[in-house]
Amino acid sequence: MKGPTTTTTAAPGGPGTRAAKRREPDFRALFEAAPGLFLVLRPDLTIVAVSDAYLAATMTTREAILGRGIFNVFPDDPADDEATGVHNLRASLARVVAEHVPDSMAIQKYDIRRPEAEGGGFEVRYWSPVNSPVHDAAGRLRYIVHRVEDVTDFVRQRELDSHQARETATLRSHAAAMEAEVLARAQELAAANRQLHQANAELRVLHDDVRQRNAALVSEVRAASLTLAEREQEWSEQAVALSRLEAAETAEETAQRICQAMTGLRGIDLAIIVGLDAADRPVPLGRSATGDVHLGVNQPLPPDLAARLRDRLGSGPWVGSWDVGLGPRARRRAVMPEPTAMALLPLRTGLRTLGALVVATTDPDGIPRLAARLPVLESFAALTSALLAVEVMARQQRGLIDGQLSAVLAERAFTPVFQPIVALDTGATVAYEALTRFHDGTRPDRRFADAAALGRGSELELACLEAAIEASGALPPAAWLSLNASPALVLDGGRLRRVLARASRRIVLEVTEHVPIEDYRVFRKAIRALGRDIRLAVDDAGAGFASFRHIVELRPDFVKIDMGLVHAIERDSARQALVAGMVYFAATSRCGLIAEGIETSAEREVLRRLKVDLGQGFLYGRPAPVVSVAGVGPQPDAAGLGRRPDPGGFAGLS
Repeated sequence: MKGPTTTTTAAPGGPGTRAAKRREPDFRALFEAAPGLFLVLRPDLTIVAVSDAYLAATMTTREAILGRGIFNVFPDDPADDEATGVHNLRASLARVVAEHVPDSMAIQKYDIRRPEAEGGGFEVRYWSPVNSPVHDAAGRLRYIVHRVEDVTDFVRQRELDSHQARETATLRSHAAAMEAEVLARAQELAAANRQLHQANAELRVLHDDVRQRNAALVSEVRAASLTLAEREQEWSEQAVALSRLEAAETAEETAQRICQAMTGLRGIDLAIIVGLDAADRPVPLGRSATGDVHLGVNQPLPPDLAARLRDRLGSGPWVGSWDVGLGPRARRRAVMPEPTAMALLPLRTGLRTLGALVVATTDPDGIPRLAARLPVLESFAALTSALLAVEVMARQQRGLIDGQLSAVLAERAFTPVFQPIVALDTGATVAYEALTRFHDGTRPDRRFADAAALGRGSELELACLEAAIEASGALPPAAWLSLNASPALVLDGGRLRRVLARASRRIVLEVTEHVPIEDYRVFRKAIRALGRDIRLAVDDAGAGFASFRHIVELRPDFVKIDMGLVHAIERDSARQALVAGMVYFAATSRCGLIAEGIETSAEREVLRRLKVDLGQGFLYGRPAPVVSVAGVGPQPDAAGLGRRPDPGGFAGLS
């Protein structure tokens, strides 16, 4: 059996009571020294307590704020018309007073007033506030604990990261998306808080969930920023390396250098540069040394593979699985594993497509890896376009011109035309100069220059000469035929001699003074080799290469005065004096003079007065097909045309 329980009670004010009081903590001191930023408000929003950390963060003193309303102590910046700090905080505190539940606010911009000793004004700050009610034993609201976190440094760091991220398009896009996500999540949080007030029972659970999501989002942003910074550093180093590339002497050398530099990028195992020729056929210009592919530099791709590449070029940058058409050759050991993915970047300048940059990777996650790097690869494609544009476009243009020239020659898409050469004293037609008109309207000088640039000048000249000689059979038999030939064709010798042998009339070869002749001795020998019946004329005298050197060195049978000297000669005594000197030279050197470009009777009369032998121009007839000129106009009377003995040309014609 238990005995009675004895209870000993300390006398009030006795030693036991005093010991208990000594052990009781100083809660005010503990609160004020707490490391967090706390402010205690009455329900009427008067400040009754504040932590030291809060005072330090807000640049205030306890004596200056206790007993005052929170919005008197912390007003909005009057200079900021868009300030919402007071409005948002007042709404949150009103919800706590009305519903007696905690209220978490989204990140707020709430500027803090500086003390006058520190310059006054307001300092920009960002806060993450939580307002919580404190009830008495009866459930009445006694206080509101206003707790904040100063997130200014985080927000500014985020803005700084955003500024740095703008260096590349992909970083800008990624950073903008992240920023939008942060703002969207903050708005979602605010909306969630408003909805949480409708269900007090779920308030604390939902509040914790939102806080956890917010923390996770901050972690995601920080992790993403770190990843982006690392990626930016990796690719910027490679961009610097590629930017040092310069165009080599040939497009192939330039393409090869770029491909080798591309394989220096992490995750890029193969690079190929393909150019489009004049027929839009993809032709490899270069590739990296690694990899074993069905490609040969300057060898057109197989038709099926070429068609696939052209289709993808039309849709812009493309990332996908490796095209097996580029795979390793059969029965040959591959020097690298089979690629898993490839990217194709069009090479363009303006609206013209030059070709494509093709890169491949053996990474197991090849497609997403290349897709993530697509903006950087596009910048490399732009660099490649800049380095190759001039050469590739020149090749395309040469190919186009070569194709047009081949069509002209194959279809004989040209017509010989003839312009009469007349004796100025009688007006009789003594000869015809053969010229060429192309059916597509291309200027003859342009087409002959293009053909010469392609190394096909002699081929085009011979075709035109053959047509002219064939058509000249319908001209009056007594008239001689003047044909234009370049020095290169004259030096070719054999082919020109075979064509001229078909002529049934006397021939004069016109060599322009605009084209230089390297060795006059060799050229004179080539003229003699064409046959004794071939005479020589120097065209465009007074307007071309080395002035009158051709005339002096070649001793031609005829000299053709350039139309620049003939035009308006009746009004220019200097031109008249120069032509008079040429007349004297012709008489002394026993050669004939032919004035070109006579268009008016006034020009004709002056030339006749100066004793110029022959002339041609629109005054006597425009160049026309043989059917339009045959049998027209007076024919030469060999006995009546001569004023001097045979000057080394045709007897009686000079």
